[in-house]
Amino acid sequence: MGRVLEAAGVPPTMIVGVHGLADETLRLYEYSPVFDADRFAAHERFFIDDVRRWALSRFGVALPTERTAVFGASAGGELALAVGLRHPDVYGAVFCGSPGAGYRPTGDLPNGLSRTYLVAGTLEPFFLENATRWALALGDTGSTRRDRTPP
Repeated sequence: MGRVLEAAGVPPTMIVGVHGLADETLRLYEYSPVFDADRFAAHERFFIDDVRRWALSRFGVALPTERTAVFGASAGGELALAVGLRHPDVYGAVFCGSPGAGYRPTGDLPNGLSRTYLVAGTLEPFFLENATRWALALGDTGSTRRDRTPP
């Protein structure tokens, strides 16, 4: 990925990957606040505090909000949405691919959320429905911009 970014002439980019649990159920409990709120809260603190502190101590890189994003797909997409939208002061952007359906938008979402980019394929209707649900909910907050409408 580094060579692609370098060839594109974009500013230097650092990607910090975090390993997940192999057990899908336990991983989902960490990634989505709706299944086990305490376990999710601990994992959320890990992302917000520990990972950021580690990146700073290991690489000496400050993580300004406008240059920091969170990404995930499927259950990881739920995590990206939950962590990114709950902490717009930390993450300036959320990249979510094929979000799972545990964590869903509720009520009116506040303005000022992180820029959110959603993607799901037309051959995965379950995930497409969830991505569309989030796009519609976030549309009124100014956090998303719809470039394509699914067929």
